[in-house]
Amino acid sequence: MTTRYWMLPLVSLLFLCHASPSHAQVDYGKVSPWDQRAESGPDAQVPGWFYNLGITGLRAQLVADEPKALLIKYVFPKSPADGQVKIGDLIVGAGGRMFQEDHRNGYGEKVFGADGPISELAQVLEECQSADRKGKLTLTLRRGNQIVDVSLDVGTKYGTFAPTFPSDCRKSDLILAELLQYLVDHQRQDGSFGDPVHDTFAPLALLASGEAKYLPAVERNVKYHCGVTKAKDLGLPNWYYMSTAIVLSEYHLATGDRSVLPDLQKVHDLMAKGQYLHMSQINPQAKKSHPDSFPKGPQDSHGGWGHNPGFEGYGPIAMLTGQGALSYSLMHRCGITIDRMNHDAAYDFLKRGTGENGYVWYGDQKGGGPDNWADMGRTGAAGIANFLSPYNGNAYRERALSHAKVIGAHPQSFPDTHGSPMMGMAYTALAASVDADSFRKLMDANRWWFTLAHCTDGSFYYQPNRDNSYYGSDSRTLASSVTAFILTIPKRGLVMTGKEERGVPKPVSKAGNSAKPLKVFILAGQSNMQGHAAISTFDSLADDPQTAPLLKTMRGPDGKPRICEKVWISSVGCLGDAYSDLTEAKGKLTAGFGAPEHKIGPEFTFGLTMEQRLSEPVLIIKTSWGGRSLHTDFRPPSAGPFVLAKETQELWDKHPEGAHGIPKAEDRPKFYAEKTAATGVFYREMIAHVKMVLKDIKRVVPDYDENQGYELAGFVWFQGFNDYVDGGVYPKQNTAGGYELYADLLGHFIRDVRKDLSAPKLPFVIGVMGIDGMRGNKIGPMMHFREAQRKPSTLDEFKGNVFAVETAPFWDDDLEAFVERKERVYDKLEQEFRKANPMPTEPKKEAARKKALDEEFKPDELKRLSTGVSNGGYHYLGAAKIMAPIGKEFAEALVGVDAVK
Repeated sequence: MTTRYWMLPLVSLLFLCHASPSHAQVDYGKVSPWDQRAESGPDAQVPGWFYNLGITGLRAQLVADEPKALLIKYVFPKSPADGQVKIGDLIVGAGGRMFQEDHRNGYGEKVFGADGPISELAQVLEECQSADRKGKLTLTLRRGNQIVDVSLDVGTKYGTFAPTFPSDCRKSDLILAELLQYLVDHQRQDGSFGDPVHDTFAPLALLASGEAKYLPAVERNVKYHCGVTKAKDLGLPNWYYMSTAIVLSEYHLATGDRSVLPDLQKVHDLMAKGQYLHMSQINPQAKKSHPDSFPKGPQDSHGGWGHNPGFEGYGPIAMLTGQGALSYSLMHRCGITIDRMNHDAAYDFLKRGTGENGYVWYGDQKGGGPDNWADMGRTGAAGIANFLSPYNGNAYRERALSHAKVIGAHPQSFPDTHGSPMMGMAYTALAASVDADSFRKLMDANRWWFTLAHCTDGSFYYQPNRDNSYYGSDSRTLASSVTAFILTIPKRGLVMTGKEERGVPKPVSKAGNSAKPLKVFILAGQSNMQGHAAISTFDSLADDPQTAPLLKTMRGPDGKPRICEKVWISSVGCLGDAYSDLTEAKGKLTAGFGAPEHKIGPEFTFGLTMEQRLSEPVLIIKTSWGGRSLHTDFRPPSAGPFVLAKETQELWDKHPEGAHGIPKAEDRPKFYAEKTAATGVFYREMIAHVKMVLKDIKRVVPDYDENQGYELAGFVWFQGFNDYVDGGVYPKQNTAGGYELYADLLGHFIRDVRKDLSAPKLPFVIGVMGIDGMRGNKIGPMMHFREAQRKPSTLDEFKGNVFAVETAPFWDDDLEAFVERKERVYDKLEQEFRKANPMPTEPKKEAARKKALDEEFKPDELKRLSTGVSNGGYHYLGAAKIMAPIGKEFAEALVGVDAVK
């Protein structure tokens, strides 16, 4: 603790008190919201609704006469500020610097935001939580006629927000984990979390986390929602219906649980009945109670929802209508029949109330000029509703983008939406997220809020706002629900946040993609193109400085494999028996498109790299079958029929009776017939699948617009093992030029692929086999096979658009040595097991193996072995540490190469 006092001269004191006018501080009426209190809960002892000052444990009031100060109204016991800061103190500086700007915190274009002491304190509080600042927060206080410096220990547990927060942000992840548990701990016995706002965003945050441990809490809330359709005397029922429709839809789409569909149908019917579509639905009392809002004709307020069914009071509003249109879109995905005319009536309501800048006003009439704006919650609800429209046409997508853009242009009103500011924050963030740039601007401009709303117990606090609504005993739960939901948006765990639900088309997931052609890359080969690197080996990248940065791109903030935002894949050959299967796997690219689903091949980091390096959306078409050769299975048409090598034919002629690897003379017609039947089969399947996908791209890429077109941007060939080991086809393996046939076949392959895809200059990458690492460049037959693979890239006709990419540099000699040592240990034990009498049981064998490994390897070596290897050497040890950099290298070779339209 550091405390420093000094006396202020009277003239200085007067100067501080009257340094600048108070015009920047919106006057809340001198009493409200400061006199509002929570009757129970963690804030019950606080004497009013004041600003939470982050994890300091302080609550402060904004005072019009003190525009550069924060008046302390409460100090939480056992908090960092306890015993150092006193009620009545004025914070006049932080981090050794006096506050520079006047308060700017209120409602209106000129005063939205938190400039002044609020944002200045937030910045210092955030910075001091870094490791190098050691969690020490210095505050400068005015206590009576004294200036006092105190140092608070706020710790470094949370650290600072990453520039990309909440994506790839340790602090966001830690806060989210605490908030999700806080929500579970504060769920009511009936499954509810509070009002409809709580009951929308608390279960959605838990569901979006993707963590199974939170599913029971979600299911309890879903059960509560199912009861809404049977409840009577609901106050303002449309708020309940929208909440229920959204939660039940997302739950069904995430889990496939069909038991909720009857209740979802019921809530649809209630919503459809309550949508204002005819003047006969007007409550006659509305003309007396709200004469200025009474419809002037059949199209006035048509298609919207208000607090109650039909038209009551001031009638339908944009905030509810946006949620209604969103609910219809989600229910449509669940198989509920939606009346297209009524759905579009809701969209038209929102359109009528949208300004030229994309801002959505209160009802279906514009309330200001073309460039005016205010709080953004309505704009957010309209934005996500348009974004998820299930109907074709660019109009919905363009409106969604315009809504996102206006949010990004004016992010400072984020925490100040009319009606329910916390709900407004959730929808604002959701709509902004459809445009990466707008979402980034929104989060950056409101970093102060996430810093100061954070409480010492890990929960989040509902800061004062111009509407003064919903503050009370459960306001921590409310703010925690919405904050948790916002932090899950990058996880893409919900349909609303970009999750690709199986089999259901979805509009563009990234605003602006439709303007640029889709980049199409074809990946083909055998088992190593399929990929046998288990996801469980990802951790092995972390300890190597060369691969650790790549691991960060491979994982999302939740530690799970990243899901690409603008890369899709159609893969065939990896499922079933992985040798001949034609089952397609498709969707947004993530880990799991290897052979089988728990593995990766080059495609994963190939796609991640392309997403980083290209501004266009990307489609990967992958065709790969294990154990397939170029000389037969992938044999290109122009190479002609399969023919035995001269040396092999001479050997066969010498042994008409047959021998090891040589069929008898009478069996040879059958051999040739089978060879003829097998020749080129997988070349043809490859081309057929590529053409099938390109014929209907929208089946794989739901966002695809035919007007944007596509470009064949590159082909990657990663194959060779079955040719490398085939001494019958390549009898001179150990001599220079022994694989000349392979080089010739590969040249035919490139020409034929380009011809069959009408892409004469299609950029081509040849993945040069890297098994055995760099020593393979010096030892035959590997050195000779690699030379054959490289050869086509040296031909004049292919120069500049065919590239040989070396994979040997990514081989891990240490891992290979560990595997060899393990195999020797196991071989020795196996011999001992066979000699033993009686033969040891399998549990005893396993115990002996474990003991032997513990004796053979150091702990760190054993860890590398167990986490780094999942397959044999011919499959690059099944090591992500090897396979991941290879995929990245393939992509880097194609970046910037001219594509084929």
